[in-house]
Amino acid sequence: MASPADSPHDSLAQRLTEILLALNLGEALDIGELAGRFKVSKRTLQRDLQRLAFLPLERGEDGRYRLTSPLHLGRLELRDLRRFAELAGAAALFPALDARFLRELLDARLNRGLSIQPMPVEPPELWREAFHRLRTAIGEHRRVRFDYTKRTGERKTVTVDPYWLMHRDGRWYLGAVDAGQPKAYALAQIAALCLLPEGFVPDVAIQAMFESEDSVWIKQKKIEVALLVAPPAAGYFQRQKLLAAQTLVKTFDDGSLMLTTHAADAEQVLPIVRQFLPHIRILKPEGWQAQLEAQLLAYVHGDDARGGATAGAC
Repeated sequence: MASPADSPHDSLAQRLTEILLALNLGEALDIGELAGRFKVSKRTLQRDLQRLAFLPLERGEDGRYRLTSPLHLGRLELRDLRRFAELAGAAALFPALDARFLRELLDARLNRGLSIQPMPVEPPELWREAFHRLRTAIGEHRRVRFDYTKRTGERKTVTVDPYWLMHRDGRWYLGAVDAGQPKAYALAQIAALCLLPEGFVPDVAIQAMFESEDSVWIKQKKIEVALLVAPPAAGYFQRQKLLAAQTLVKTFDDGSLMLTTHAADAEQVLPIVRQFLPHIRILKPEGWQAQLEAQLLAYVHGDDARGGATAGAC
């Protein structure tokens, strides 16, 4: 909560950020509870919610406000929330920042990098509890310990310095430093999360890197990936670069495309490839196409088991 020394605009932006965060996490908000929390009047909180008219909000029979569209849940990062809070707070001063403009801006932000269909959104129950606890640890600069299950099924216990919470390809990740190395951990694969009493001094350069990083594959060596895109999907890749560092190598007579990109891991590419099946194929590196096909077979046979982020005793 903002301190008494903060300016009115800072206090408003802080309130709107907290409200947007709670709505983004699927929470139902009560005007009276918010007024007590922020030490302002109910009338002030009602005006705050009016500033968020660009959101699909509704007031339920219980008197609480909540988002009506599941497509909006859990998909905005903290930096996005802060920006929308600042814009909503300034709308009274700048008429161009009306609800319609902010709604279009929100839709564009939610659908960045998408084409044929929306990116699947990870269910909030997989990450909500870990999100709240990690946000506390990040704010207080406290180390955390948790069990982490890799995609291979290997499970290990790690102790890290938490820096940032990132939303990438429909999933939430923790950006953290492990023994001096920046890494990303999927919140859905975290279990037995524990906030430790010892703190750490954040590195400003690492913090800036996490905030500006567009990929969860942080500072890892990348290799060239070649893909063949059939005509039904080719237009989507021609209109915009759906893959990071996407390069058009060749256009064939039938309209197919040869594309290259660079990636540190197959999972950096496979989510996009799956969006365009069966009109795209991975030519190299060797084995990535087989990995994709194995994942699809496992899904068809019901082997796509997923864990969830849980807390544990310290």
